[in-house]
Amino acid sequence: MVPGHDSADTAVTGHLYMGAPIERSSSTGRDADGTRVAKGTITNWSAGCDTTQNGFTMTASYILGPGNEQLAELSWSGGVPTPVHTNIWAGGQLTATYSYDDPINYPAGILYFPLTDWLPGSPATGLRRWGGLGTRRMLADQYGNLAQTCDSLPFGDGESCPTTPTEHLFTGKERDSESGNDYFGARYYASTMGRFMSPDPLPWIHWQQGNKNDQGKFAAYIANPQNFNFYAYVLNNPLNKTDPTGMYQCNGTADQCGAVRAGLDAIRNADANLKAGTSGKALLDKALQFYGAENTDNGVNINFNNHDANALGSTSTDHGVTTISFGANALTPLGPTGKAETVAHEGTHGVDQKTSGRMPSTFWQFYGTEYHAYQAESAVDKGLGAANETDEHSVWFPGITPQQRTTNITRDAYSNACLDVGGCQ
Repeated sequence: MVPGHDSADTAVTGHLYMGAPIERSSSTGRDADGTRVAKGTITNWSAGCDTTQNGFTMTASYILGPGNEQLAELSWSGGVPTPVHTNIWAGGQLTATYSYDDPINYPAGILYFPLTDWLPGSPATGLRRWGGLGTRRMLADQYGNLAQTCDSLPFGDGESCPTTPTEHLFTGKERDSESGNDYFGARYYASTMGRFMSPDPLPWIHWQQGNKNDQGKFAAYIANPQNFNFYAYVLNNPLNKTDPTGMYQCNGTADQCGAVRAGLDAIRNADANLKAGTSGKALLDKALQFYGAENTDNGVNINFNNHDANALGSTSTDHGVTTISFGANALTPLGPTGKAETVAHEGTHGVDQKTSGRMPSTFWQFYGTEYHAYQAESAVDKGLGAANETDEHSVWFPGITPQQRTTNITRDAYSNACLDVGGCQ
């Protein structure tokens, strides 16, 4: 909540904008898992967030997708909803917005496409459509007409574009027109300060007194002094990092969870060495975004309970929660390349399942996601410059030809798909 202000920037007594109220079941602005689904104004400050007492009036509500992405916004006046816009998503990325309102600047019935970030080192005409920091830089309509060009400073301040036809601006997050803050899911971010408005929810203090696994997390956390600023944004490095909305949970021993972290670190190293705009880099970007950071629930749970202790891993998604089960002995013996291959492989399955909203059920659905997973492995190997460590047919090694790579990915994907469906004739 932030105080309302008039045109002279004077606080309006007893009037507040409510960007993130409480429980959906109580006719408020958050659903049962704390995700924002509405916002509005309140007139009684002393009643706090009790919407039965504070005079809450809803001004906007949101329809969310399976990954809590905003599919549509409705404005409310006099208890009557009016469509504002509909957002179209693909692979976790905002691809287009269908505008209903603002007929002068953004005519209704028109699709608008955001263009995000410049390609590093490219000429001024080279745009990266996927990847980068995800900050809107241009907006074009369905006819190819330029509707916006957007400038902002590294921490997102100085934004030159309005919150129309959709409010997704800095790193693709929703910017509230009332407060100017960006909604990151767990917290709000103030670009004017380059800081979050509430502390990092990671339970690092409790790790200090926890079990061996928790104490390992504590040691790793305090090893980076930037972590002691609970309000900092991406360790004060906004040119190269973004803050994903969630963080994965690892349920295993210190060595097992450490192997997952080592795999993710190696994926990041590989990703940094791949050329921007390539399909391999896009796959690794999506896998890294899917995992997020560790130790706060974002619907990604990792365990080491696979029925085969030596199995590399399996991935399943149910009711929006993805569970990755590695074999108890799977990751620890592997080198950095093998760890990264395995973590990227299963993470890519998770991306596919979250994107499609379902588990694969037919042979060709299994084949498709296995093909993507082996492509991700190949991208890891190429980015690290290391021969494949874990596959029957090596999907990358120094000197491999594009035809060999495609053939080996196809063979491995077909073989795994046969295992997934219980055998092939």
